[in-house]
Amino acid sequence: MPCLKYSYPLVIAFYLSTATAAEHEVIIGFNERTGPPERKLIHDLGGTIQHEYKLIPAIVATLPEPALPALNNHPLVAYIEGNSVVTTIEPPAESEASYTPELFAANTSSEYERSWGVQHIGSKTAHQQGITGKGVKIAVIDTGIDYQHEDLNDNYQGGYNFIDGNDTPMDDSYNSHGTNVAGIIAAEKNGSGVVGVAPEASLYSLKVLNSQGNGLTTSVIAALQWSVEHNMDIASISIQGMHTKALQAACNAAYEAGLLIIAAAGNSYGKAVSYPAAYSSVIAVTGTDANDQFGYFSPIDTKIELSAPGVIIPSTARNGTYGMLSGTSQAAPHVAGTAALLMSRIPQYPTISGLKRNEDIRMKLQMSILDLGLAGKDELYGYGLINAALPKVNIDNVTCSDSAVTVRGTGFGRYLDNGTSTTVIDTNTAAKCTIETWTTSQIIADCGRNASGSVKVTSIFGNAYGTCYGSNQSPGRPNWWAMESWWSYWSWFRR
Repeated sequence: MPCLKYSYPLVIAFYLSTATAAEHEVIIGFNERTGPPERKLIHDLGGTIQHEYKLIPAIVATLPEPALPALNNHPLVAYIEGNSVVTTIEPPAESEASYTPELFAANTSSEYERSWGVQHIGSKTAHQQGITGKGVKIAVIDTGIDYQHEDLNDNYQGGYNFIDGNDTPMDDSYNSHGTNVAGIIAAEKNGSGVVGVAPEASLYSLKVLNSQGNGLTTSVIAALQWSVEHNMDIASISIQGMHTKALQAACNAAYEAGLLIIAAAGNSYGKAVSYPAAYSSVIAVTGTDANDQFGYFSPIDTKIELSAPGVIIPSTARNGTYGMLSGTSQAAPHVAGTAALLMSRIPQYPTISGLKRNEDIRMKLQMSILDLGLAGKDELYGYGLINAALPKVNIDNVTCSDSAVTVRGTGFGRYLDNGTSTTVIDTNTAAKCTIETWTTSQIIADCGRNASGSVKVTSIFGNAYGTCYGSNQSPGRPNWWAMESWWSYWSWFRR
């Protein structure tokens, strides 16, 4: 008996996408890029092509049930999957009941105070430095956006409605899910309502879910393809569905093409991360509260990469209003906004050697966090809480003791031992320094015998300079034995 290529989601699709009692809408993955042979195969089996992807070698088609075994056994075909359902990540019920209109009333508080999550991660500090995400293009793959909202209309730049097949991707969801996400990312800094993490980023609405928060995998794949074709920098995805080979391939291909994909980890209440967040090409984001505690709705999984505020998050809502939602759906856009801030500041930050732009930003996000929970990456918080304040490397002081060099300061980030980003300490010994310990505020290195002289620290957040004084030195006392001549010694003594 031959090994079947059918995937589990095919069964679900039989109930949801049946053209007739004997026809099924499927995603057919091919071994090579699709062309005339693949199209002919489908037509010869009585199928009708609905959509042909460019991002991945796959075709969406409706086929009679008797044709499926022959298609499954054909050498051109890699897999056959049903068009499975995706949904919004439903917020805990109590989060919607927490909405209080008074919070958003004029003159009650500043837009930063009303946007506690945005303020909590340090966004205001970045904004005060003129870092606002300007010029960064973000695709919100969700229920649509109320792009007429006064806090979003200036940043909205377009999009597509994959539900109705038109250019009006308006949010019609019952809980304003996509509009809430969009406001967290890029609500305008205009003194009213709320403010987003990146208040001058460009928003694009890709509506893949209907008013009830339901959609199909094929639409998500099409939205990822649209994002690549329209040169999006970031995709923010707060939806969940089943694992499918087609969706995984689309995420991988979009990431390889340069798209930074950030997704909500899911409200699984201590269970696994949902898809597409669980894919390695996607940043999985979990939620925390105002005390940086693990969100009670969040997953527990080693696939979690970053944490961000996700409990009772105020943001924009449909019809020009405001509201609150909780969940990892609200955490993910905090990270998307922070990524936009980093991208808009790229000229000030050196790119990590050998990495594409989206890979570089992903690494910087990991390295600019506040570590929560267990030291290092853990299954509750990932690397830790996102930091939108964007660290700047600075050396406070440098000391030397024989071969040991200790550098104290800020913004050193997380150490990478893969050769793509290291701190370089240049001393008069011309010896290569070996990193022994590393934190965001202290570096200890072995730089060879009698290390002394100027020190340059190079990190992904910039360069900083200092002076290393040996164990018998101080800023006012020279290293006698390092003097080039007795004249140098006499000149110093006569000062």
